[in-house]
Amino acid sequence: MRLRLLEFKMEPSSPLTASNSSADLRDVFHIKNVGYDVVLSRANNTVSWTPMSLNPEADGSSHQKTNFFNAVFKRTKLSSLDSLSNDGCVEFKNMYGARIIHRRPKELAEGQGLCIGISILTYEEQSGNKLLEKSFVFSNPCKELCKKWVEEIENILAGFPERPKNLRVLCQPHAGNKQGLMTYGSVVEPIFKNANTNIDFSEVENTGEQLTDLIEDMDLTKYDCLVVIGGDGTVNKVVNALMNKSNSTICPADWLSSNVIPNKPKMKIGVIPTGTTNHIAQSVIGTCDPVTAAIHISLGHYRYVDLCSVHHDGLLYKWVFNSQYGFAGNVLTFAERYKSVLRSKKMEGGFLKALTQSKLRSYMCKVEYRQIEDDDSEEKNACTRGCTVCRVPDKLDESGLQETQQTYADSVLSSEWKVGPPQYFMNVGIFTIPGLCSFAPEGLSKFTHLADGSMHLSLVHNTERSEFLHFLKRHTTSKDQFDLPFVTCYKVRQVRITPYPQITDDKGRSSPVLPMQSETKEDSVKGSDSGDSSSTSASRKGSTNKKKKKAKADTRSLSIWNVDNEPNPPLDLEFRVHHAVLKICGEGTLNSFTEADEPKISCLFT
Repeated sequence: MRLRLLEFKMEPSSPLTASNSSADLRDVFHIKNVGYDVVLSRANNTVSWTPMSLNPEADGSSHQKTNFFNAVFKRTKLSSLDSLSNDGCVEFKNMYGARIIHRRPKELAEGQGLCIGISILTYEEQSGNKLLEKSFVFSNPCKELCKKWVEEIENILAGFPERPKNLRVLCQPHAGNKQGLMTYGSVVEPIFKNANTNIDFSEVENTGEQLTDLIEDMDLTKYDCLVVIGGDGTVNKVVNALMNKSNSTICPADWLSSNVIPNKPKMKIGVIPTGTTNHIAQSVIGTCDPVTAAIHISLGHYRYVDLCSVHHDGLLYKWVFNSQYGFAGNVLTFAERYKSVLRSKKMEGGFLKALTQSKLRSYMCKVEYRQIEDDDSEEKNACTRGCTVCRVPDKLDESGLQETQQTYADSVLSSEWKVGPPQYFMNVGIFTIPGLCSFAPEGLSKFTHLADGSMHLSLVHNTERSEFLHFLKRHTTSKDQFDLPFVTCYKVRQVRITPYPQITDDKGRSSPVLPMQSETKEDSVKGSDSGDSSSTSASRKGSTNKKKKKAKADTRSLSIWNVDNEPNPPLDLEFRVHHAVLKICGEGTLNSFTEADEPKISCLFT
């Protein structure tokens, strides 16, 4: 009985004579019990289908009870079975794979069993920059015919040069809610395998030394894309290791020059966001959805992204995207302190603790910067897909990119340093990317662009707690958070930040410790330690207590650097932006912010 049914369904599946010369393949498949004429056209770059019946809905209903494939599909679990109707098409550029669908018992291996058709794998856009997996399912019992179609589609997709063929995947399993391995196995790996990519997978710890050694020993010529599964801290460490390896030939003394152009890595970087904040991934992709990130990687979508080199005492310190000093540093300090208790809520707990009356304070800093004088973009526009401010054309060759980078590097020396006196600031931010996150749906710096060769320097001056709360609340709306009287923002290409500790006298008055004063203070402390042995034990004890109190006061007068959501000591740092040195997988964001978006720290505003 089964053989007779198969023979009956195979009859209409024989190839038809192509009436259109542009058709490479043309066969009959069934979609929901209705025969469709399906055409694969290289000339049109599409797979299209049209119903063979004038009334497909009526035709399908007449065979609903007796059709063999209707029963097969009911017994087969296809999570993304698409209900196609009438004519339609899908472009090759939107496909990431094709596969033969089998109905098989559990005891059979994958790829075995009864052939019931093919599935073309693509995606559809959802709201909020998300991409949803989608498959077009065409039924036909002829395995040879299905195999021919799948091989033809795979050969076409392999001809897209920007799509990666070999992936190096680094997974940090402890990031965020510690779901990295599960996310990779259940979501990411199936998409990569359906896209016919070779995967070299490694599980890594979030330590700079391990990642540095791993990437240092890695043959980067074997891979097209380096995929990072983790949060901002893991991405930062991977980028640092990759940039250091790419620039190992540059002499350390050369970094003293402000217009040095770093060598950019030849491979793209893909980010599967599984961390707590995911500023980097969301700025390029627009969402922290792993499915969306995996689809962008498989399709070869990427954006050029600026990167900062950070220098301390004339030496290269590290590479960063966004850095903040002050309030954001305190948030990170308290989040790390309470992470064993609050776990996934550690950032919210750190945020609320840093806002308390006793912890919220301003910090003394000296700020120097080279501002972009010839800025012709007076309008404030967010960086979205098709952005005209990011001066990197879609099809820019390497020589053109090198010339553009040299132009931006030379422009740094043409501007003068602007130096102000040390002042008190609630927060100092240096942003190379917008920094989208659940707390700031449009970004911590919503008018910062991915590849315009500049940084945004934001200075939140000392103000009342209520005013600072007003500044924070604006991050959760579409309003400009920097359009406030106590906030100043500059578009710059080079910045120096010098934090100053404070000392408090007997009357409770505080004053900054300048570098020379700090050295004198150290010398005086050393001199007191080697003092006269005839001093009494009581005086020594009193002196020790005073030193402890003073040291505590000095510690509280310094914040830490929040560098891509990783803690760093309060050093004096110099930031230089480098134009379009990285290619990160993603297409940019859509302007899809709505006032209904809930901020993560919603308890502040209820």
